[in-house]
Amino acid sequence: MFFYTIIRLLNPTLLFFIVSSRALLLQLSIRNKEEKIEDGRNETNPKKLS
Repeated sequence: MFFYTIIRLLNPTLLFFIVSSRALLLQLSIRNKEEKIEDGRNETNPKKLS
């Protein structure tokens, strides 16, 4: 019973860590894509001006 209660307590925290880590990875990938798009705009703007 003791181990069972530990597992019951640990499972939600493990699920939370997995979900939060996946969310962080998604946010990082989205930020990288946005930075790449912004870099592309910054590269194209000077060419248009010149």
